[in-house]
Amino acid sequence: MLTAGELAKILKIDRNTIIGWISRHSLKASKKVTNSKKKYTFIKIEDFWDWCYEHLEKVDLSQYEAKSLLPEPSWVAREMKESKKVSNYKKWTTKEEIKLKYLVGMGYSWQKIGEILERKPGAVEKKYSRIKEQEISFRE
Repeated sequence: MLTAGELAKILKIDRNTIIGWISRHSLKASKKVTNSKKKYTFIKIEDFWDWCYEHLEKVDLSQYEAKSLLPEPSWVAREMKESKKVSNYKKWTTKEEIKLKYLVGMGYSWQKIGEILERKPGAVEKKYSRIKEQEISFRE
C-alpha cells in the first residue's frame, strides 16, 4: 500500500492526477486521518494495476521505471515501450478556447472538434458550455 503522493512520484505525474483518478475514474483508495489530523489517501498496488489495465488510455507508463510497483503484471513491460499522448486534464489555452468557439460557430460536430483539438468530444462540449456560462454571467 502506498500514498497517492508516492504513487504520483513513481509514475512521474502530479498528485492531483491520482486524486482525480480516484474521484472521477473509480481508482480504489482508502483515506486515513492521523492523530495530528493529517489526511492520507492510500492505494493498494494490486488495485492500481487492476485499475490501470482497465484505463490504459489515461496512463502513460513510458516514464515508469520497471519493478517500482511490485507485483508488476506482465503487460506493463509492453506498455512501458509505448509513449502515449495522454491529454487528460490538459489545461485549455486561450488560443484553444477561441478555436473551439470558431469551430462550433462553423457547425462542426463535437467529435470533429475533439479530433482537431486532440481532446475527447465530451471534454470539448463541456468546455464550450462553461465558456458560454462565463460569458452570460459576465454580461449580467
